Amino acid sequence: MHVQPRGQRQPPFERYSSFYEKHSDCFRADAARAVQRPGARQLSYEIAPVYGRGWTDMHEFGSGIMTGRMHWQLDAPLESVYAEYPDTLNLGLIADGRSIFRLAGREDTVCEPGSIFLRNGNPGVFRNRAPCGVLMTGVSVDVPRELARALHEDGVDLAWLGRRDSHAILRPSQATGTMLRTLARRMLAVRTGGSTLARLELESLSLELLLKLMAAGPGARLPALRQVSRRWQAALDEALDILHTEWQQPHTIAQLARRAGINECYLKSLFRERTGMGVAAYLRQLRMEHARKLLAERRHSIQQVAALCGYAHAGKFAQAFREVHGAPPSAML
Repeated sequence: MHVQPRGQRQPPFERYSSFYEKHSDCFRADAARAVQRPGARQLSYEIAPVYGRGWTDMHEFGSGIMTGRMHWQLDAPLESVYAEYPDTLNLGLIADGRSIFRLAGREDTVCEPGSIFLRNGNPGVFRNRAPCGVLMTGVSVDVPRELARALHEDGVDLAWLGRRDSHAILRPSQATGTMLRTLARRMLAVRTGGSTLARLELESLSLELLLKLMAAGPGARLPALRQVSRRWQAALDEALDILHTEWQQPHTIAQLARRAGINECYLKSLFRERTGMGVAAYLRQLRMEHARKLLAERRHSIQQVAALCGYAHAGKFAQAFREVHGAPPSAML
């Protein structure tokens, strides 16, 4: 478990970099891609092989905003504890995979693809669990308090951001979520290094994402906050475990509810509240995440991967892959 200790508040770049430095066993600094000059700082980290593979980086721009990116797949679950955040507005977007957040004293909240994580200041101790065996990609934008104040003075409605030192998970419409994920993938595709032009491109995309997030935020729905008994929470956890373990198998609502020991209608309701999607869509997402991993290994043909993922017809597999990842399976070869 990685723990970020409390202490004197630091600027966002220093706060985040100190977290990675304290956990260099997992995040290894890539000195060749570091940039340290006024208004143009950048730090990059590779995931240590013992934890998995992939990378994460952060960029500070002259406009005052800071962008973070992640693209990794873990071989073992990773739990991190954040005891203090910088005093910024942070808008994060999950493009692929799922992450589980828990604020001290509250229940788990699942971030699915397209979900917006909103943090206004320092809401308190957070736990974050990243699962293994799933490609995780996402981006975030930190807005300095001074810029937020200037937006407010210009008449921009920021009431939807909530009170200071609070957080929320927002779920925009499916169309908006797809649009935001597409933009996030464009940001992830930028290879900055020491290139000024590449950094300008990333800054431009970051500002575009910020504008779209600010536009989407007021209309995004919050997850249901009703209290659910421990029994039903445990049953829902069991249903999710079954899907993650047996993702290659066909599952019906009735079979899943019977195995988890929960009413079928209640399972459908709780499942959508927890994940933001139905069981069939969730299972397809799982399969497509595994499909991308298998294709990236380049040891199987598209037809073989389709069969491994439970698809009898390669055409239906290709259609599902494109709907989830925005590109055909052949793009991975």
